Amino acid sequence: MNIFDTKLHITLAQLIEDKQTSKLITEYLKGTEHHRTYENERADENLQYLSEIKDELIPIEAHDDYRVALNRAVESYRSKKTIEHLPLAFQKYKATHQLGISLGTEREKEQFKTYMNIGKNWKEAILRGRELNGEPKDFDF
Repeated sequence: MNIFDTKLHITLAQLIEDKQTSKLITEYLKGTEHHRTYENERADENLQYLSEIKDELIPIEAHDDYRVALNRAVESYRSKKTIEHLPLAFQKYKATHQLGISLGTEREKEQFKTYMNIGKNWKEAILRGRELNGEPKDFDF
């Protein structure tokens, strides 16, 4: 059973409950149905994420839909933090490659090779599928 399937719950209420209770359940489910949308769940996640940031204020621009405003604030904050950390990451990269130091363990290197092979296999499968579909065997689509 899908807990988000309003029609199923209404049908069950009509089969199991008396008319008055069935009517109350139906009205409740229809009245709260919009609360379970992806956009609302995403807004809840964004609000939770922003509320956990205690060391700085995060501006939230005005918008007709608060969910869009929250999403933009999170995206802006994450972009800002990524930009702030890029110089440090680049310095670390330069230091390790100039000195010839390898930070990865043998296990990490093997995992990386495995991930690269998985990507190669998917690319080949996509190109083969395009070929079988009579399309050019390339990624220009």
